[in-house]
Amino acid sequence: MTTFREFQKAVKKIGGPFSSDFVYFSQMRDQYSAAYKPKYPAASNRDIVINAIDQTGAYLRGNFELVHIHGGKVHAHYYKSLAEVRAEIEEATRE
Repeated sequence: MTTFREFQKAVKKIGGPFSSDFVYFSQMRDQYSAAYKPKYPAASNRDIVINAIDQTGAYLRGNFELVHIHGGKVHAHYYKSLAEVRAEIEEATRE
């Protein structure tokens, strides 16, 4: 990702929960985030966060981090592309 606006557009194209009104974007010094929070400000088992980390030292693990709750446990995985993130979100939201 080169700009925050490009990140926002790419995340909205993922669809599913990220095309809803419950997506909140944030920009930090070296990271962009998109959070799907259907019960904001309260936490929910359906919360999903995508972090673009290609500007940090964590990029060696992947360009994107996906954090979600599945089976009562918090899972964080790294992916090289948003296409991989989309596939994981589709799998997680199917159940």
